[in-house]
Amino acid sequence: VYWQFATRAWTGATRVFVANSSVSKRATFPRFVLPISVVFSWSISAAIDSTLVLLIGFLLRGALHFGLTWVLIPVLVLVFEMLVVGLALLTSTLFARFRDVLYMVETSIIFVYWATPVLYPMRLVPERVRPFVYLNPFASFLEIFRAVLMTDAWPDPRVVAVAFITALLTFA
Repeated sequence: VYWQFATRAWTGATRVFVANSSVSKRATFPRFVLPISVVFSWSISAAIDSTLVLLIGFLLRGALHFGLTWVLIPVLVLVFEMLVVGLALLTSTLFARFRDVLYMVETSIIFVYWATPVLYPMRLVPERVRPFVYLNPFASFLEIFRAVLMTDAWPDPRVVAVAFITALLTFA
Protein backbone atom coordinates (compact mmCIF):
# COMPACT_ATOMS: atom_id res chain seq x y z
CA VAL A 1 0.00 0.00 0.00
CA TYR A 2 2.73 2.47 0.93
CA TRP A 3 4.79 1.64 -2.14
CA GLN A 4 1.79 2.09 -4.42
CA PHE A 5 0.94 5.37 -2.74
CA ALA A 6 4.47 6.69 -3.20
CA THR A 7 4.77 5.72 -6.85
CA ARG A 8 1.30 6.88 -7.88
CA ALA A 9 1.58 10.17 -6.02
CA TRP A 10 5.09 10.86 -7.29
CA THR A 11 4.32 10.17 -10.97
CA GLY A 12 0.95 11.91 -10.79
CA ALA A 13 2.42 15.01 -9.18
CA THR A 14 5.32 15.08 -11.63
CA ARG A 15 2.98 15.82 -14.54
CA VAL A 16 0.61 18.15 -12.66
CA PHE A 17 1.93 21.48 -13.99
CA VAL A 18 1.79 20.40 -17.60
CA ALA A 19 -1.54 18.60 -17.27
CA ASN A 20 -3.14 21.60 -15.55
CA SER A 21 -1.32 24.39 -17.34
CA SER A 22 -4.53 26.25 -18.18
CA VAL A 23 -5.57 26.34 -14.53
CA SER A 24 -2.18 27.38 -13.26
CA LYS A 25 -1.94 30.19 -15.83
CA ARG A 26 -5.38 31.68 -15.17
CA ALA A 27 -5.87 31.38 -11.44
CA THR A 28 -3.83 33.19 -8.84
CA PHE A 29 -2.67 30.84 -6.13
CA PRO A 30 0.66 29.46 -4.99
CA ARG A 31 1.77 27.00 -7.67
CA PHE A 32 3.33 24.58 -5.21
CA VAL A 33 -0.18 23.68 -4.05
CA LEU A 34 -0.81 21.63 -7.20
CA PRO A 35 1.75 18.84 -6.60
CA ILE A 36 0.91 18.79 -2.90
CA SER A 37 -2.78 18.37 -3.70
CA VAL A 38 -2.00 15.41 -5.96
CA VAL A 39 0.04 13.74 -3.21
CA PHE A 40 -2.70 14.29 -0.64
CA SER A 41 -5.39 13.03 -2.99
CA TRP A 42 -3.40 9.81 -3.40
CA SER A 43 -3.00 9.66 0.37
CA ILE A 44 -6.79 9.46 0.67
CA SER A 45 -6.75 6.50 -1.69
CA ALA A 46 -3.93 4.95 0.35
CA ALA A 47 -5.93 5.43 3.55
CA ILE A 48 -8.84 3.54 2.01
CA ASP A 49 -6.48 0.80 0.80
CA SER A 50 -4.87 0.61 4.25
CA THR A 51 -8.26 0.24 5.88
CA LEU A 52 -9.11 -2.66 3.60
CA VAL A 53 -5.74 -4.31 4.25
CA LEU A 54 -6.23 -3.89 8.00
CA LEU A 55 -9.66 -5.49 7.78
CA ILE A 56 -8.25 -8.42 5.83
CA GLY A 57 -5.32 -8.65 8.26
CA PHE A 58 -7.77 -8.73 11.16
CA LEU A 59 -9.77 -11.49 9.50
CA LEU A 60 -6.64 -13.51 8.71
CA ARG A 61 -5.40 -13.93 12.25
CA GLY A 62 -1.63 -13.67 12.50
CA ALA A 63 -1.13 -11.67 9.29
CA LEU A 64 -0.73 -8.41 11.20
CA HIS A 65 0.42 -8.02 14.78
CA PHE A 66 -1.59 -5.35 16.54
CA GLY A 67 0.39 -3.76 19.35
CA LEU A 68 1.73 -0.68 21.04
CA THR A 69 4.07 0.09 18.15
CA TRP A 70 1.06 1.09 16.06
CA VAL A 71 1.08 4.50 17.77
CA LEU A 72 3.99 5.30 15.44
CA ILE A 73 1.95 4.84 12.27
CA PRO A 74 0.42 8.35 12.00
CA VAL A 75 3.82 10.00 12.48
CA LEU A 76 5.48 7.61 10.04
CA VAL A 77 2.82 8.23 7.41
CA LEU A 78 3.17 12.01 7.74
CA VAL A 79 6.95 11.88 7.43
CA PHE A 80 6.64 9.47 4.50
CA GLU A 81 4.27 11.93 2.83
CA MET A 82 6.87 14.66 3.39
CA LEU A 83 9.34 12.55 1.43
CA VAL A 84 6.88 12.04 -1.42
CA VAL A 85 5.89 15.74 -1.45
CA GLY A 86 9.56 16.72 -1.62
CA LEU A 87 10.18 14.41 -4.55
CA ALA A 88 6.96 15.58 -6.24
CA LEU A 89 7.84 19.26 -5.90
CA LEU A 90 11.30 18.65 -7.32
CA THR A 91 10.26 16.55 -10.30
CA SER A 92 7.10 18.51 -11.14
CA THR A 93 9.12 21.71 -11.34
CA LEU A 94 11.73 20.05 -13.52
CA PHE A 95 9.06 18.43 -15.73
CA ALA A 96 7.55 21.84 -16.51
CA ARG A 97 10.83 22.70 -18.25
CA PHE A 98 12.26 19.30 -19.25
CA ARG A 99 9.68 16.81 -20.54
CA ASP A 100 11.99 13.82 -20.21
CA VAL A 101 11.82 14.03 -16.41
CA LEU A 102 8.59 12.03 -16.30
CA TYR A 103 10.19 9.17 -18.23
CA MET A 104 13.17 9.27 -15.90
CA VAL A 105 10.89 9.13 -12.85
CA GLU A 106 8.85 6.23 -14.23
CA THR A 107 11.98 4.31 -15.20
CA SER A 108 13.72 4.96 -11.90
CA ILE A 109 10.64 3.71 -10.04
CA ILE A 110 11.05 0.34 -11.74
CA PHE A 111 14.69 0.10 -10.65
CA VAL A 112 13.96 1.43 -7.17
CA TYR A 113 11.19 -1.16 -6.79
CA TRP A 114 13.64 -4.04 -7.09
CA ALA A 115 16.13 -2.26 -4.83
CA THR A 116 13.50 -1.69 -2.15
CA PRO A 117 12.38 -4.42 0.23
CA VAL A 118 8.77 -4.36 -0.93
CA LEU A 119 8.21 -8.08 -1.44
CA TYR A 120 11.15 -9.33 0.62
CA PRO A 121 12.38 -8.49 4.13
CA MET A 122 15.69 -6.72 4.61
CA ARG A 123 17.09 -9.75 6.45
CA LEU A 124 17.31 -11.54 3.08
CA VAL A 125 19.67 -8.86 1.75
CA PRO A 126 23.36 -9.72 2.37
CA GLU A 127 24.85 -7.69 5.21
CA ARG A 128 27.52 -6.09 2.98
CA VAL A 129 24.85 -4.80 0.55
CA ARG A 130 22.44 -3.33 3.12
CA PRO A 131 24.13 0.09 3.40
CA PHE A 132 23.62 0.54 -0.33
CA VAL A 133 19.97 -0.50 -0.09
CA TYR A 134 19.43 2.10 2.64
CA LEU A 135 20.62 4.80 0.23
CA ASN A 136 17.20 4.29 -1.33
CA PRO A 137 14.86 6.64 0.57
CA PHE A 138 11.92 4.23 0.33
CA ALA A 139 13.81 1.26 1.81
CA SER A 140 14.04 2.76 5.29
CA PHE A 141 10.37 3.60 5.43
CA LEU A 142 9.17 0.26 4.15
CA GLU A 143 11.35 -1.56 6.67
CA ILE A 144 9.92 0.59 9.45
CA PHE A 145 6.36 -0.05 8.31
CA ARG A 146 7.08 -3.78 8.07
CA ALA A 147 8.55 -3.87 11.60
CA VAL A 148 5.63 -1.97 13.11
CA LEU A 149 2.75 -3.61 11.26
CA MET A 150 3.86 -7.16 10.71
CA THR A 151 6.05 -7.99 13.68
CA ASP A 152 4.96 -5.46 16.35
CA ALA A 153 8.64 -4.64 16.87
CA TRP A 154 10.07 -1.22 17.53
CA PRO A 155 12.09 -0.22 14.46
CA ASP A 156 15.84 0.18 14.59
CA PRO A 157 16.53 3.78 15.73
CA ARG A 158 19.29 4.16 13.12
CA VAL A 159 16.88 3.25 10.32
CA VAL A 160 14.30 5.67 11.73
CA ALA A 161 16.92 8.44 11.89
CA VAL A 162 17.96 7.83 8.27
CA ALA A 163 14.32 7.85 7.15
CA PHE A 164 13.45 11.06 8.99
CA ILE A 165 16.59 12.92 7.89
CA THR A 166 16.08 11.83 4.27
CA ALA A 167 12.44 12.95 4.32
CA LEU A 168 13.27 16.32 5.89
CA LEU A 169 16.10 17.01 3.45
CA THR A 170 14.00 16.00 0.47
CA PHE A 171 11.11 18.15 1.62
CA ALA A 172 13.40 21.12 2.29
